[in-house]
Amino acid sequence: MPDIFGRRPLAFGGAFAADAAAINFATNDPRFQSGVGLVTQNIQISYQQPITRIYEVGTVLTYYIAGRPQGQMGVNRILGPGRVTAAFYAVFGNVCNAAGNYLVFDVGTGCDANNPTAVQMYFLIENILMQSIGLSVAAQDMIINEALSFMFTSMQAFDDDNDLAIAVGTLLTT
Repeated sequence: MPDIFGRRPLAFGGAFAADAAAINFATNDPRFQSGVGLVTQNIQISYQQPITRIYEVGTVLTYYIAGRPQGQMGVNRILGPGRVTAAFYAVFGNVCNAAGNYLVFDVGTGCDANNPTAVQMYFLIENILMQSIGLSVAAQDMIINEALSFMFTSMQAFDDDNDLAIAVGTLLTT
């Protein structure tokens, strides 16, 4: 039966909660072994491949030429514990460490994180290098906010934690 606007009523399609999401920076470097204490507030990730479109004279054919993919990431944090932050800068800011730096973004999409049928999605971002840092503070709360930008070489998606574990295990042994 139509609603008062003559439109078909909407049907509930399900629900999900993002409270099971987790971000974990990790590295082979023993100075920094966990993302705990980084007080991350926001993260933006972009991964793209440049595509050039070419045409053939005298035909209606078009061709795509794929370039090398590349990624950027922005992270907004509240400046947290000094020891964790200093180790993070030393590892992720040093170009010589990029080969062993990665991030796992674990996105739980079910309403119950303990529910085995909840859909999990994992993103593995590799070869992370910090490019810039910005700091700001406001007088009313004296919280030091930090804006970081990163570059990376690869982004993979997994829907199975065993496949993710194999990929991460490979990173840790190389």
